[in-house]
Amino acid sequence: MIDSGIFGFLGKYEMKLDNPKVVYRESDDTWILKGYGTKLVLVDKCLECGKPFLAEPKQIKLGIGKYCSFKCAKTGINHPMWGKHHTKEHRKNISNSLSGEKHPNYGKFNEDHPSWKGGVKEKNIPLHDTYAHQINYAEEVRETEEGYLEVRCATCTKWFMPTRNAVRSRIKALNGKMRGESRLYCSEPCKKSCSTYYQKKYPKGHKPDYSREVQPELRELVLERDDYTCIKCNSKERPECHHLDGILYEPLLSADVEECVTVCHKCHKEIHNEKGCTRQDMKCAEITTGHN
Repeated sequence: MIDSGIFGFLGKYEMKLDNPKVVYRESDDTWILKGYGTKLVLVDKCLECGKPFLAEPKQIKLGIGKYCSFKCAKTGINHPMWGKHHTKEHRKNISNSLSGEKHPNYGKFNEDHPSWKGGVKEKNIPLHDTYAHQINYAEEVRETEEGYLEVRCATCTKWFMPTRNAVRSRIKALNGKMRGESRLYCSEPCKKSCSTYYQKKYPKGHKPDYSREVQPELRELVLERDDYTCIKCNSKERPECHHLDGILYEPLLSADVEECVTVCHKCHKEIHNEKGCTRQDMKCAEITTGHN
């Protein structure tokens, strides 16, 4: 007869044998965890206290079903090192004792290991099966006889084998995890001759597409013609050049003086807030006073 006061390990919890969730089934001589249908195994004795206890079969198989309770297993606050810390010198000694050739796994991952792939990491060689599916939507790829990855150069379109690091950078760029595009080039001359290599999206002096400023020469001609006076309010403060028809609608007339008028900054802002003359519409001829 098993003492009902003994605990058994069930997952993360300890349960008494007289717990209503644990029942003994005489028909097949097994213990069952009600509600889960988990079969429990009777272990002869705990390694710490020597008393029998219940455990899950998988715990026995993994070799962790050796103690009847957390107290016997000395986990958490029951552990002898609970609340204690190694000194800095002792931690350093532990680290040195497991570094380099002293590590128990040193030299085991070699050509005899089932996961050995030919040392591609040290040689910086990309494997086709590892990286091809991650970039084939943006790059033309193929597999070599050795199972390595080849792509076409972004400049000369010649087939070549990039480095493993270059492929990983390209994947990060395609996934938006790093700045730039990290395109793949077969040589340094191809990289330097590429029209997009090391180019900034917004170079110094760049103005966004929605900027209302025009060419400096055109602006001066229009302002001088209108005597630097706003045609709407006759103000001379902060005069600006305004296109009657948006550049997107009339690109050939964008530099025509007759297609531009002078307005102050305040009126210019009001014009582009009117319906039909927003940045999306840019058709303002009928809205600007005196020009239909």
